[in-house]
Amino acid sequence: MNARFRTVALSLILLSFAFSGFVIALVTGLEQTPDYAVDSAGRTMGFNDRLSHEHYVIALSNFRIHNILNPEHFYPLVLLGMQLWGAWLIFSSKANPQRTRRFFLGQGLIFPLGWIGIFVLPWTMRSMFNATMDREGIIDIPFISLTTHPAWIAVAMFVAFSLHKGSVQATHSGSEYAPQEA
Repeated sequence: MNARFRTVALSLILLSFAFSGFVIALVTGLEQTPDYAVDSAGRTMGFNDRLSHEHYVIALSNFRIHNILNPEHFYPLVLLGMQLWGAWLIFSSKANPQRTRRFFLGQGLIFPLGWIGIFVLPWTMRSMFNATMDREGIIDIPFISLTTHPAWIAVAMFVAFSLHKGSVQATHSGSEYAPQEA
C-alpha cells in the first residue's frame, strides 16, 4: 500500500469513526433525555414532536459514556471496534493485503442493515438538517444501524476495491511483460 492510499483510507475511516461516534452519542443521549425537555422556544421532545437543532444539542448533552457500556449497545461498540481494527490494518505495514481486503469486504456481511441504510441515509440526513425528524424516527427504528453502517460499508468497500485494484496493478506490472533482449 502506498502512502497516498494509506492517507486517504485512514482519513475516510476516521471520518466514518467520528460520524459513528456522533450518531451513537446522539441516540444514547436522546434515550436519556426526558420527553418533557424543551428547547429555548419551548418546543418539547415528546412523542411525534419535531426535533429542532437545539434538541440535538440537548440530547448530546445528556450523553454519558457509561450509558453505552451496556448489552443494548453491544453492536454499536462492535462497529467502532471494527473501524479501529480497519485503521490498524491500513496503518500497519505488516498487514497482509489479501487478508486486509477480505476484512473490509466482510464488513458488508457483519453490518447487513447498512445496505438498506444506503437508501435511507439521504432521507434521514435531509430530515435531520431540515428539523423534520421526530423522536420516534430515531428511537423506534434501528437508527444507528441505518445511519452509521452505510457510511462504514461505503468506506470499507472503497478500501477493499482499491486494495484489489492495487494488487492487480502490482501483479501485471514489472519486467515480466517488458520486451526481453536476446
